[in-house]
Amino acid sequence: MEQALISIAAQAYREPREAGVRLLSLGVPTAAIWPAFGVIVLISVLVGGISDLIAPPPVDVQVSYFLMAVLLGVVFLSFAAGTWKIGEKMGGKGSFEEALLIGVFFQAALLPFQALQILLALVLPGLAGLYGIALLIFGIWVNVNFIDALHGFASFGKSLGVMLLASFVAAIALLIAVGLFGHSLMGTM
Repeated sequence: MEQALISIAAQAYREPREAGVRLLSLGVPTAAIWPAFGVIVLISVLVGGISDLIAPPPVDVQVSYFLMAVLLGVVFLSFAAGTWKIGEKMGGKGSFEEALLIGVFFQAALLPFQALQILLALVLPGLAGLYGIALLIFGIWVNVNFIDALHGFASFGKSLGVMLLASFVAAIALLIAVGLFGHSLMGTM
């Protein structure tokens, strides 16, 4: 299965919808998705920590890595839930577990590009900003195609709508999580 996942990740950069269809056809068990979710949250926190070393945030904006992991977990889960439920309401066929799988895979597939951005920030900081904008646009394109594969819409507009609405759900969940946990977890390492 590892070879198949590497092949699908390479395909995701060129043909993201087809890669998403292939990923979903693998039949990845739910028991494997949750540990992968935990690993991708931890890796995302590490990437954030490395970025903080390169360009430290202002002291009043610093967040503990534990809180960062909690908040990223909330964002990833709420985005997956939003992608699933909103897509379902629009006639999609994907499940929550499949939405979580494509979300985890999406994050993992973008890791090499994020690593390159960190290297650029060290060597050519001005170029790293432009690269970050290009990576954002590329990430939106890949994500919309993954959502299209998940729900079987065959409609870029519908899939983009699901992504935008799921992003709104994730933003609301993030605000609630910060309100609930932010002050008590600030500064915890």
